[in-house]
Amino acid sequence: MPAKVQCLRVTITILLHFSSRAIFITIVADSALSERADSLL
Repeated sequence: MPAKVQCLRVTITILLHFSSRAIFITIVADSALSERADSLL
């Protein structure tokens, strides 16, 4: 049982890490796109 809990904890940590990274990349890309749109307009 403890091994199962530890595996679950590692999985959650990895998921959180990747989701936070994806959110960060999305925010950066979104800001870059809006800046480019402003310069085009």
